[in-house]
Amino acid sequence: MDRLSIIYEAISKYGFDKNTLLIIDRYINDILNGTENFYRFNLPEHAGLCTAGAPLIGASIIASYATASLTTSGNAESSQGGSPTNWQIDTLQEQYIE
Repeated sequence: MDRLSIIYEAISKYGFDKNTLLIIDRYINDILNGTENFYRFNLPEHAGLCTAGAPLIGASIIASYATASLTTSGNAESSQGGSPTNWQIDTLQEQYIE
């Protein structure tokens, strides 16, 4: 299982608890350190993402989860199967941006 799948599973099962945020932070740091690539971006986009720093990387990870979640569930207003609702995802995204 790749690391992004692990993050998605943690968000789905536990929401944005302390351990999930720790997993996300470690992934962000590995991307910044150059030991991991964020698959959603080509090389120039990835370089721009790293230049922007941790807040944008974190927001991109959360946005990718939101996209995957919406694609599979199609539910934008309430939680299904223990997954966090979109407003919970938006709240975390805003925290990373700030």
